[in-house]
Amino acid sequence: SIRPVIATVVIMETVDALNAFTTVNIMTGGGPANATQIFAQFIYLQGFRSLRFSDAAAVSVVVLLLAGAVTALYLWFVQRRGLWEDRA
Repeated sequence: SIRPVIATVVIMETVDALNAFTTVNIMTGGGPANATQIFAQFIYLQGFRSLRFSDAAAVSVVVLLLAGAVTALYLWFVQRRGLWEDRA
């Protein structure tokens, strides 16, 4: 009965990992030579520092599609394995 909960947590944590902006921005600001730069940091730098809003919007859409694809793939895998079913 815990399998649906685990599936939901995995999906939410995957999406949350794509949005780890605050930690990276405060601690390293992208790091030396962009070594710790993530998608959210790149979007922020393009949009608000370089004033390239169209580039930031385009990368945001790509990140959205990536998160959706990962979620859809995971849901397909879970449904195929029958992990959503309650087994009493």
